[in-house]
Amino acid sequence: MKIRKGPYGYFAVYEIKDMQQVYKYAWDTIKDHLVDGLLCAYDEETRKGNELLYDFSGLIKITEQEAINTDLKTKRKAIGDLFNLINKLGDYLLPADNLILDPDYIFFDMDQEKINLCYIPLMTESTIDISLLDYGKLEKLLSSEFFRSSLSEDEITSLIYSVKSNNEELYGKVTESIMTNTTEPKKELNINKLSFILLMIFSFITLIFSILFLDRICSIILGIIFCCLLVKTLYDHKKDKAKPETSDLSKDRTQILFEKDPDIPDDNCNLFSFASIESVEDKKAYGIYASETTIGSDRFLADIYLDDEKISALQAKILKEDNSFFVMDCSDKNNTYLENRALEKEKPYEIKDGHEIRFGDKVFLFKIN
Repeated sequence: MKIRKGPYGYFAVYEIKDMQQVYKYAWDTIKDHLVDGLLCAYDEETRKGNELLYDFSGLIKITEQEAINTDLKTKRKAIGDLFNLINKLGDYLLPADNLILDPDYIFFDMDQEKINLCYIPLMTESTIDISLLDYGKLEKLLSSEFFRSSLSEDEITSLIYSVKSNNEELYGKVTESIMTNTTEPKKELNINKLSFILLMIFSFITLIFSILFLDRICSIILGIIFCCLLVKTLYDHKKDKAKPETSDLSKDRTQILFEKDPDIPDDNCNLFSFASIESVEDKKAYGIYASETTIGSDRFLADIYLDDEKISALQAKILKEDNSFFVMDCSDKNNTYLENRALEKEKPYEIKDGHEIRFGDKVFLFKIN
């Protein structure tokens, strides 16, 4: 798409060669502005074909963060409405994969306090559900400043997981959380902190007592102990304040998306540290979130499905241990390569940010996010 300034306003422009490509029902729906949140569109003939024009006069790109002068509650309400709209596209028989998720073509309406999207009504044979959203593009969208300044890390990762797994239950929970939780919840004081504060108070009382009734050496020792306790308390308070807000969404996400092995402790799966592999050929990215991600040409065996006859049903695994990642060849033809080096089967090799991995003839760049 591209932006064009006309005599009567500003337009986002999408070029198509033939209007026969347009899904007429979807075109009539957005042209008549029947779905609130989708920009109204117009068609225009050109020498090269046709253009779909989306009028965004008076609206602000969400990438122009400083121009969107509104409070957090309003932004979160608008974001919640946006993801509600995406989830309800099926009610209007509009496939979700025709949405434009590029932040440069998503606009905020200050008067209506809502977000507006461009929808390209092209022919598609896709089914209608949220899994049609490209979660790589969704991840890029949610990493923009507009969303990162309004959502918690847990909400962002939960949205990506729910779309990847086509889980409407989790998707609905995240959306509801965004719309209803507009203020930071009060933090409960845990038993360890309470005990520590009581100990500090006791030390202070003892220090005063020693100054009044004991010798100087005891007073100095107790004074040092009290100062150490005070510094540690202030440090812990600052560290807790800097922690991102979490919720029950991560627990829901883990229970819904993964078959939990009771013998594996939760610490083995860090949901907030993740990586991706990006195709060198078409730049398509695949997220890697779990402690083990399988890659192959069998949809049932592989978390990342690659449609290529040279790739085995189970080609490779990418393993995550703490903050390190490893790749393991599992292929029938022993054709998994790391930095052009053939890997021994069933042996893990550490991979770093920027490393090149090849499965058969398909080349990917490994990225740690």
